[in-house]
Amino acid sequence: MNYRQTQNQATANSSTVTDRGSGFTLVEVMIALFLVVLGLTSAAMFFGSMSRAALFTEHTVTATGLAQAKLEELVELPHSGMLSGEDSILAFHRNWDITPDASWTVIEAHVTWREISGDTQTVALTTIRTH
Repeated sequence: MNYRQTQNQATANSSTVTDRGSGFTLVEVMIALFLVVLGLTSAAMFFGSMSRAALFTEHTVTATGLAQAKLEELVELPHSGMLSGEDSILAFHRNWDITPDASWTVIEAHVTWREISGDTQTVALTTIRTH
């Protein structure tokens, strides 16, 4: 074997090795796909829980506003006009209790709603009105 044949064989062997190493193996592709799917699933779960938390916060703020509005309405009434009661506004059920005493009146407002998960939530506000 002369020098030229040895050089051609070396070139042929190095190109074979280069061709084999220039792509990804099936195992590498499967691992990469698994990691991408895992990342996307985690992101979807994170955004799902964030949207549930945002919805819960929106409901809590709405319920607090409804309870506060009822308390303000009742505080403006004369003592003889304050009565316990209940009503519903959209998906919120609101009830209020009046507890008179010799020197003051306790006014409580409760707003209840059901979350998408089925859990019942309640916001309760209380104020005291003096005579």
